[in-house]
Amino acid sequence: MRRTPREPTPSAAPIRRPGPRIGRRRFLRWLAACAGAAALPWPLSSCGGGGDETPSVPRNRDLAVVGGGIAGLYAAWRLAHAGNRVTLLEAHDAASRTGFRRVLGGRIATTTAAFDPALVYEAGAEFVFGSDEDLIETLFALSSETGIDVRPVPVTGEDLLYLDPASVAGSGGRFRWAGGLRESADAGLFDGHLHPDAVADLASGGRLETRLGRLYAEIEEPIWDTDPRRVTLGGVTIDDMTLFDVLTHPEIDLHPDAIVAIEAWFEDENGVSIRDVSGLYGTDELYYIMYDRSWSRSPGTGPRGLDPIGFYRVPGGNDRLVLAFEQALATAGVTLRTGERVTHLRQPPSGGVELTTSAGSTVFVDGAVLTAPPPALRAMAFDPPLPAAHARYVAETVYTSYIKVALHFDDRPWERFPDSQGGVFVTSDRMPGSVAAIPTAQPGNRNAALLALLSGRDAAAFEALRQGATSGAQLDAALARLRTDIDAIWPGILSDPSYRSGEDRVMPWIGTALPYPRPGGNGQSGDVYRLLPAPITAAGSVVFAGDGV
Repeated sequence: MRRTPREPTPSAAPIRRPGPRIGRRRFLRWLAACAGAAALPWPLSSCGGGGDETPSVPRNRDLAVVGGGIAGLYAAWRLAHAGNRVTLLEAHDAASRTGFRRVLGGRIATTTAAFDPALVYEAGAEFVFGSDEDLIETLFALSSETGIDVRPVPVTGEDLLYLDPASVAGSGGRFRWAGGLRESADAGLFDGHLHPDAVADLASGGRLETRLGRLYAEIEEPIWDTDPRRVTLGGVTIDDMTLFDVLTHPEIDLHPDAIVAIEAWFEDENGVSIRDVSGLYGTDELYYIMYDRSWSRSPGTGPRGLDPIGFYRVPGGNDRLVLAFEQALATAGVTLRTGERVTHLRQPPSGGVELTTSAGSTVFVDGAVLTAPPPALRAMAFDPPLPAAHARYVAETVYTSYIKVALHFDDRPWERFPDSQGGVFVTSDRMPGSVAAIPTAQPGNRNAALLALLSGRDAAAFEALRQGATSGAQLDAALARLRTDIDAIWPGILSDPSYRSGEDRVMPWIGTALPYPRPGGNGQSGDVYRLLPAPITAAGSVVFAGDGV
């Protein structure tokens, strides 16, 4: 499911393979950290000259933005609103974005299940980091202009800063809220809506925290040398129970109103009923989000009082954000050219920038903003060559993708394969380490629809996986099919021959750009800037180049 690791720092050291003793939850965090760690092998200061000063946005210029990911869309939007004439060039077109609902958006890959188009899944970027205040403000501006919705993802008690008491109580005993259960209970937001005993069960130190805590501690034991199926409740393995079974067990003994609130919240947050999800996974997820304070955050001082290190999402699919950008850019008069890959960037002595594309056309502009990832930049010719620090970044940055897919089986076929370490890990030859399949024991979780999509829209192959393969050969064949189809729907834009297994990886967070002028740069003619999506430095290189940009 979703995870919200700490915000990585730009100069973070590469995350290496974990040691032999690592807790289950820590292991899942490690997966996300491996994916989200900065991939630069040197501090930002050596590339960007240090400092956080942002060069002023040019006005009344002819500018080109190369790359239609979120950084490119944001740059085009900002430059157009500053009064510039902007052309956005995107290398891909509909034919090369098979499996994506939109051509633009880069690592935003919202998709639907073939057997149920109403189910929406994020195969790419899941969250918007609140640390990127410019992007958050842009989201609210787009919301006002186009009507898209932006919501915070519950993290910890500091979400109280923007809980809306009026949104807590819903019709028919169902609840909706901006924060979590414990936060709502501690803040008194359930008072008058739930029985007082239910509120006490959900609050800090209540029955849910204390009684699930024992199970959570056992689940968090090192996974390499213990079996999670040893975790029992009343003599029954909780992985053979649903989360509903766990919560209604006499040893937990929650008030019925508390269970109603948990069920509504868990389904809203995870897209699956507590009656359909494994008690092992559900207990781990529920306790982690509600009570594990090891990931606590400071109160927010960001835009509109939102948590500056929080996470935000667009209900209905992150590609709605892409659509909102497209609408806003069209309104602002931005020229969009898709299917044209920039192959050469030249800065003539007379000034300006000359861009040559794969279609054989030439674009002359006053300045250019490159938001393409390092592999694409490596395929471009620069005249004059990039400064040494930027050239090193382009040449050496590892760039790949780590896609999370939750597989839901009726049994545990991986138990028959002792080398699986409690999970099934699928690797694409074109994207090493690209898929982590984290299984749970119960069917019915709607996230399994993504697996159906990745399985080539083949209902039979999907069912063979979901129901549990009856033989090792059958499972191997299904996973081989999955690898093939991952390659088919994730074209070469995410593959990188310089990828080094076990080293740096990049999580596809949604990010925009933060400018770092080159050493000695003053924002005047001839300077070249690298703008890096925040907070993941390798999630897209952006270079400002040109006279006066």
